[in-house]
Amino acid sequence: MITGIDLTGKVALVTGASRGIGAVVACRLAQAGARVGVNYHASPDSATVIVDSINNTGGEAFLVGGDVSQEEAAESVIKTMIEHFGTIDILINNAGINKDQLLYPDETRRLR
Repeated sequence: MITGIDLTGKVALVTGASRGIGAVVACRLAQAGARVGVNYHASPDSATVIVDSINNTGGEAFLVGGDVSQEEAAESVIKTMIEHFGTIDILINNAGINKDQLLYPDETRRLR
């Protein structure tokens, strides 16, 4: 549980919540009383396990699929959340984007 924090009545969207840090954050937010949108891109089965775990332990969670690295899909995730819960109070932008490419020394200025 998140000690000393009461999120009763709040709605949270956790992107990349089908496993790892996102899954733990979604569960902790639910334990603190938030209603949680569990977003996934490629792991619906894993995300369903998280949603079921939250719902079976007295919380409220909703499965929201979509690749939030794509603008149109991200907008769809938000729309779906608002249609289901009415609002979004908390956004945990946890989804990661992995792109393999070489970084050349003269390109370090792009990182600044």
